[in-house]
Formats: sequence, structure tokens, C-alpha cells
Amino acid sequence: MKWILTLLLIVTALTAKDNLASYKNYLTKITPTQRIVMWNSYRTGLKANLGYTLTAIAWKESMFGLYRMNITDGYAKSKYKGSFGVHHILLSTAVNMAGIKTAWSASRLAERLYTDDKLNATAALEILVYWRTRWSNNNSNMVWSRTVASYNAGTRGINTKAGVAYRDDILLRVKALKWYFKELTRVNLN
Repeated sequence: MKWILTLLLIVTALTAKDNLASYKNYLTKITPTQRIVMWNSYRTGLKANLGYTLTAIAWKESMFGLYRMNITDGYAKSKYKGSFGVHHILLSTAVNMAGIKTAWSASRLAERLYTDDKLNATAALEILVYWRTRWSNNNSNMVWSRTVASYNAGTRGINTKAGVAYRDDILLRVKALKWYFKELTRVNLN
């Protein structure tokens, strides 16, 4: 039994290492437009000490702005479907945050989330801060993990495979981003 667990841990570690290498490789090939989205996300996230996290979310959700919409995202019972913008904000979440009451206003908000990266990043940061505050009240040493899982999958996200996989992927992307920013600094100093 112990050797099976050991083998599983080794395979998991090797897979994570391969993913990290491919993520680092991806970062070296992003376009100038993607780089702008990356830096804007980072700067916005710094306001709440979540720069790398918000940037990793922009990367995972939209490849730094290449894919800004997913019309299938959202809860089955929700009136408003889809996620929009570089951080893929759920329209139902944004409508609730903004206190919107009409479908027309919700459509205008979806359009703004899609086109206005600053608004999108600010909304994503508000959502992250909300979850961080919620989980901080639990005196948990896993606040960041729960915050990121909940950004993707809500309150139950911390206990779902999807939420845990999302969190693990964001963590790898954060590691790759830290490497990339360090490389940029090293290259620019030489």
C-alpha cells in the first residue's frame, strides 16, 4: 500500500514539473498585447497583495485576453449565463455585485466586462478579496487555497475536484509567473 502511495506522489510531482516547464515556455512566447493584459492584471492585483494570483487567473481563464468569453459558464438555475473578459467574471456574479435589475443592463454590463480590462480586473479582484475575507474568518492556514478554489467554484469549491484542480493549476501558473518576472528583471538589468 505504501509503495502505491509513493508511486502516486512521484507521478503527481513529475506531472506538475512538466506542466511548470510548459507554462514557463508559454510565457516566453506571449504577444505584446498579451503582455499588456498580464501587466495590467498584476498591477491591479498588487493593490490587495494578489498580483500573481490575479495574473494567473487572467492567464488560465483567457490566455491573457485571447479568449474573453465563455457563454456556457454559470449556474444552471441562474438567469444570466456566461463569463466575460480576461478574468472570466460570471455575468450572474457581476449583476449581483452591481445591483442590476434588468436584462438590458445585464447585457450592457457583459459588454463592458468583455471590452474593459480595467473594469474586469477590478471586479475579479473584488471577488478574490471577498473570498479571502470570508475564509480568513475561519482562522484557516489555507486561506489562499480556499480563496482561489472559491473564485472558480464558489463556497463548495474547496471540496470539489474542479475547485482543487483549479487551485493547483493557478498555483503552478503563479510559480511560472514568478520565474518569468524574475527572468524579465534579469534580462533588463543586463
